[in-house]
Amino acid sequence: WTGVEYQVAAHLIYEGRVEEALRIVDAVHERHDGRRRNPWDEPECGSHYVRAMSSWSLLLAAEGYVYDGPRGLLGFRPRLSPEDFRALFTAAEGWGTFTQRREGSRQVETIRVEWGGLRLRELLFQSPDSTTPRDVSVLVDVRRVEADWKAEEDEVHIALRDDIHLERGESLQVIMSW
Repeated sequence: WTGVEYQVAAHLIYEGRVEEALRIVDAVHERHDGRRRNPWDEPECGSHYVRAMSSWSLLLAAEGYVYDGPRGLLGFRPRLSPEDFRALFTAAEGWGTFTQRREGSRQVETIRVEWGGLRLRELLFQSPDSTTPRDVSVLVDVRRVEADWKAEEDEVHIALRDDIHLERGESLQVIMSW
């Protein structure tokens, strides 16, 4: 049952056991490789059975995705390649891309809306190895945005002083320095 396998793999990612999760996903892909049937259809109880949609949980787990639309909260805690991470995200009124880059004593988060819109009030990111930032800057395109922040264990919580609504093509960037 690929749906159950994906759920187990996603749970392993959340628990920090990424290599074990990837072995499960590789095993699924070896069984459904497209040589005998459509590689996008992992039949369990006939074609297009919905449980295999749990494969999307792997994306959420890999991103460490946190979203609460009514609160305006968006956060990421990448579990795969946190020093150079890029993935898509979806929200209530739009979708876009998230990137995280770690270089030296700096971490840069970029949220770009590719379609629709995104209302933000709070942000949440993970700092490397429980490092506490000494400075956090928030920019929308090139304009600095007023925000308050606090570090708790390995997370950085950012409260924007005013709601921000990003439209298609706009980006928000958070720069954290240690």
